[in-house]
Amino acid sequence: MTLSRLKFARSLDWNLLKTFYQIVQSRGVTAASIALSRKQSTISYSLKRIEQELGVRLCIRGPAGFKLTDEGQLLFEHCSTIFKRVDGIPTNLDNLSEEIHGQLKIQMISNLVSPTLDMIFSKYINSFPYIELNIEIVPWEAIPKALLRNSIDIGIGPISSKHSELQYDLLFKENHRVYCARNHPLFGKSVSRFKDLSKHKFVLTGNDEPEKLTKFRIKNHLGHHIGGISSSLEEAKRLTLSGAGICFLPEGFTVGEVSNGFLWPVTDVIDELTLKIFLIAHPTIPVRLAVQYFLDISSKLTSKKHTI
Repeated sequence: MTLSRLKFARSLDWNLLKTFYQIVQSRGVTAASIALSRKQSTISYSLKRIEQELGVRLCIRGPAGFKLTDEGQLLFEHCSTIFKRVDGIPTNLDNLSEEIHGQLKIQMISNLVSPTLDMIFSKYINSFPYIELNIEIVPWEAIPKALLRNSIDIGIGPISSKHSELQYDLLFKENHRVYCARNHPLFGKSVSRFKDLSKHKFVLTGNDEPEKLTKFRIKNHLGHHIGGISSSLEEAKRLTLSGAGICFLPEGFTVGEVSNGFLWPVTDVIDELTLKIFLIAHPTIPVRLAVQYFLDISSKLTSKKHTI
């Protein structure tokens, strides 16, 4: 096989196949020129070019009429298959959700409360019902490591610094405040000087505490007196409700307890206690469709992007 044959698909003008296909369907060059609204000489030249590309004669034209050679008949059958597949592309794309199967692996921090995130999951599940979502709850610092190892597809959580290989899209902002239980002496009070809280026992969230909150807590001498500790936000909230101490908790995670009078926000919302929650991905090539469509849905439903 010659080098030109090996490169045929890459060098071929695919319009030549379209023209040849029309010539055969029209049973001649003249009728094909009318069907394609092109000059007869142009159609004849296209036929000559594809014969030269293939190095074979594709048809016989003369007083007896138009007739395909064996090579021409074979090429016509190939063209019929190609155009049938091309014609089916819109239908196949419309039914894409039924074609995509597999698993989407996601790691995220615990107890995220976000209507935006809920909408993303809902839209994705409804659009691609045959994709299995595998969600694992991990400490925030584990997420970029897993993405760089390619052991997961998507990460959701806060970040401390940017990895050049990863993609970061801002999903929402999560406000954290200091909360106490109704049996705590601070219940019903508002504290503006955080250092005034240093004498109170704290419930710490261990590995689940974002770096931003850790730095803020250390700067303000909070948590020297530990009343409890749990890497699970659920259990940290339980300890706080039980009176073990005051605790940094996400605002959305405490709505029910605050409205029922079981927890009280001791502090106001401030920028230093507001976390940016990102959707994090490793844009490897090629990206699996299951991953790409999750990113597309997230992009459409998220109003802002964030680049660090």
